[in-house]
Amino acid sequence: MTQRDQLLAAAERLFADQGVDATSLRAVMAAAGTNVAAVNYHFGSKDALLAEVIRHRSGTLRAEREERLVALEDADPPDVHALAETIVGPVAALARRGDDAWIRLVNSIAATRREPGWTLLNETFAPQADRLAAVLLRIHPNLRRTTLRFRMAEATSMAFRVVGDLDFVRRNVGSAARPASVDAVVADLTEAVAAILGGSGG
Repeated sequence: MTQRDQLLAAAERLFADQGVDATSLRAVMAAAGTNVAAVNYHFGSKDALLAEVIRHRSGTLRAEREERLVALEDADPPDVHALAETIVGPVAALARRGDDAWIRLVNSIAATRREPGWTLLNETFAPQADRLAAVLLRIHPNLRRTTLRFRMAEATSMAFRVVGDLDFVRRNVGSAARPASVDAVVADLTEAVAAILGGSGG
């Protein structure tokens, strides 16, 4: 792993666990085993480091979603459950690979609207979000624009909230001794997202 990758991994974990504002560059450097010169060389500032952490996983998530999205756009008619899977599946895939710290970071940024993260997240995912919304509009052609935006925002937020705290959800719906399986939680989450998206057209 390069020095730059070490800094990104340490920052992602600390930003997710402690919050961006509570995490100092010194803490990131200590966790990565580097010095201040390395941070300045690779990123220049904490905001620039945060932006790169967001971009680092965003590209992976977009790539995971693209094939599903293209198939969904080609479907005639599109299916609301397939739309829900297109929203949930790529996020769940990140978590299954152990990249849940990034998901928790996104949740934190969304909750606080912290800049520059909030604007960058919106800009990064806007093209795919618009395409997903267009699919929902094909399913419900008479859906009001405000209702469309509300359903898309809540469906996406739910996917990140649940997957970002998967261990808690597994214990909560199962038990500490016998937590629900990841597959079961992801399946239930997909059904819940489909329900949000697929209500009667308004």
